[in-house]
Amino acid sequence: MTPSAQGPAARAVHRFVPVVLPLGVLAVAGGGLPSFEPRTYLAVAAAGTVVAVLALRPRPAAPPAPATPPSRWWPWAGPAAVFGVLEFWALLFPAPDRPTFSDLLDPLLADPVGRAVGWFAWLLTGWWLVRRR
Repeated sequence: MTPSAQGPAARAVHRFVPVVLPLGVLAVAGGGLPSFEPRTYLAVAAAGTVVAVLALRPRPAAPPAPATPPSRWWPWAGPAAVFGVLEFWALLFPAPDRPTFSDLLDPLLADPVGRAVGWFAWLLTGWWLVRRR
């Protein structure tokens, strides 16, 4: 039975599994790399580039979507701006009472399993954001 002849759940699985499995493999491979080494930076750049290229490739024409309500992005702009300013401030003027977000995540990302989970979340979020265009 083809995915188009199946229900919405089966179609979702057929769209999701080919994305999740390769991203999972990339996450496990990236999670095993040591932190702050050139090969790790190269792997992050390569993985991000591959995911972006695959996500941006042309898609077959889809039927027109029904009208949707206007985007509600603006409530997120304020908290995102505040977070960005605080993170930048903590990076420029380091102090023990103002750690950066990456400093707070260091204990979690020190373990290869935590790093692999972080890679997977980063790759899947990136895929989702790029595919929303």
